Amino acid sequence: GGSTILGGGGGGSTFGGGGGGGSPLSNGGFEGGTLSWAQASNGGYPLINSLYPHTGSQSAFLCGYSSCIDTLYQTVTLPATFTKATLSYWTYIDTQDKAGTACTDILSASIRTTAGATITTVQSQCNTNTHGWTQYTFDVTTNLSSYAGQKVEITFKGTTQATTSSDFYLDDVAFTAA
Repeated sequence: GGSTILGGGGGGSTFGGGGGGGSPLSNGGFEGGTLSWAQASNGGYPLINSLYPHTGSQSAFLCGYSSCIDTLYQTVTLPATFTKATLSYWTYIDTQDKAGTACTDILSASIRTTAGATITTVQSQCNTNTHGWTQYTFDVTTNLSSYAGQKVEITFKGTTQATTSSDFYLDDVAFTAA
C-alpha cells in the first residue's frame, strides 16, 4: 500500500497505433496510465504507478498489503482468423514470507471471457518464487482458437493472505494474435 502517483509516462513504449501488427492489446507498458486497463483493488489502491517499472516510467503493482485481492485486465478482440496467439509479460516478485515457507500469495495470469469465466490460467507464480524482472512468454493459440473473432480479457490477479504480504510488479505486457 501507500501513496502512489498516477500520470502519463515518458517515451520508450509503444501504444499499438498504426495497424498494431497483430496486437490487439494496447498500453502494455502502462505508460498511458490506466488507458485500456480496468483495475480493482480491495485495498482501494491504484494499481498502475511509477514505483518500480521494468522499462519506461510506469508499471503495475499488485498487492503489497495483507488480505489483498488486486485485479487488472484488458479486453481485447481476437481476429476472425489467426494461426498463432502469444501472451508475454515481465514480473518482479518479493515477499515478507521466509524462504522455504508454503505458497500463500499468488500472482496469476489468465484469459477470461467477458462474462468472467476462465478460458485458461496461463501461469500462477507463488510468492516464494521471488525474482527480479523476468520475462515469461506463452503460446495460447490452442486455448483461444475457438474464440476467434470474440472479445476476451487478458487478466492479472494478485492475492495475499492476512499475516504477511508480497509485492507483484508487472510490466511490458504483450499479446499478439495473427
